Amino acid sequence: MSISNVFSNLELCFLEKNSPWNISIYPDKKLERATFCERAYYYVCSFFSSVHENHLKTVCKDLLKKVSSFDLLQEKQKILVEKVSACVYRTNSSWLFGIETELQNPKETEIHLTATQREDLIAPVRENGRFVNFPGEAIFSQFLETLRLLVPGMFSKGTNLEDVNSLRKDWEPIAHSEHLEITWLGHASMLLQLASFNLLIDPAFDSVGMLFKRYTKPGIALEDLPLLDFVGVSHNHDDHCQERAVSFLSDMQPCAMVPKHFDTFFKEKGYARVHDTSWWETITLKKDEKEVTITSIPAQHGSMRGVTDINTSHWQGFVVQDGNSTIYVAGDTALQEGLFEQVKDVFGKIDLAVLPIAPERELLMHLDCEQSLKAFEILDAELMLPYHFGAYRQAKEVLEDPYTRLDELLKQEKYKHLSEKVILPKIGERFNLENISQTSQVEVSA
Repeated sequence: MSISNVFSNLELCFLEKNSPWNISIYPDKKLERATFCERAYYYVCSFFSSVHENHLKTVCKDLLKKVSSFDLLQEKQKILVEKVSACVYRTNSSWLFGIETELQNPKETEIHLTATQREDLIAPVRENGRFVNFPGEAIFSQFLETLRLLVPGMFSKGTNLEDVNSLRKDWEPIAHSEHLEITWLGHASMLLQLASFNLLIDPAFDSVGMLFKRYTKPGIALEDLPLLDFVGVSHNHDDHCQERAVSFLSDMQPCAMVPKHFDTFFKEKGYARVHDTSWWETITLKKDEKEVTITSIPAQHGSMRGVTDINTSHWQGFVVQDGNSTIYVAGDTALQEGLFEQVKDVFGKIDLAVLPIAPERELLMHLDCEQSLKAFEILDAELMLPYHFGAYRQAKEVLEDPYTRLDELLKQEKYKHLSEKVILPKIGERFNLENISQTSQVEVSA
């Protein structure tokens, strides 16, 4: 069997790691996705016998033996082998669990939780069992106003671009990186690879329900992500945290860092290590004498997955540090008084500020382009990566409007000094802070 066939068979095993009845085995041990009739047959038989599953395990064991003998693997192949190995050693709900193999269990992270204690720091506010941004906030009125602003994006043309996927490029896979590598996946999803850790922030890969279509493909398909050490969620809105993604990633058991009172959602999906953090609490990940810290940062926003749970869980941003770089990912936030001043005061030099720039006219909940530039100035960060756009039409503006609005602002006299510090890679483009001058800047034309 050729190397390419070995890996295509192994990939199918991983994609159907919880559904052995979706795989058919042919006489030459080639695996194929089962037809509808085959799936139905294997599924019914699984109630009475494990013959098909055991046969699959035997085939997969042989595949893993072949893989372990390969000296040199491409990065994409390394990623697949790591994820299958994680399922073999960690995922007792998968038919892959417990297969005998010479491959090692990928090193799991140690986790430590600490907090910054300062009385002057912005603290959460809670009233009548719900979080609020300030005492007396009319959260239900704000919900209706947000809905009014979002509705135009549901039923109107999403973009004026002839080819909306010109805004993205294919990811260049890398299993791990010692130095910081950043890949924006579109909208608010972000992959950070540093100190050999893989961190995913805000897992959202699909359209939001039936009304908010996703116009661009994610920078990395959910199934192609590297093995994750960490999943962070800024808040529970569906454009930042989608059930399919959370469920899919649970099999590899990353550490999850979620806002206060949102841990149950992850535990129900099978996560063993879930931390619902309050603002200014820090998670430290340790592995092979290396460590990364992720600190929960205040934000001005809201939460809900249904009408009855408005603001029952909290919201947050993140600061990620590995001893060499400091990255601030703001999450969804408005221009909260004192917020960016405090981030600068607590963390000092910020190498990269990831700040939202859309939608417009929702200033109690989101930064727009101009406010984002003002926040960048307050932070005095080295570089700014604008995000929270490029995937969904969120309000009256079409998909590419935030790009063009930001470009117009940076040409104005009062923001010209920032123009060389604002980077705009394509969705899916992997870059680091050292090669940023070679990063392709998005050009938008309808």
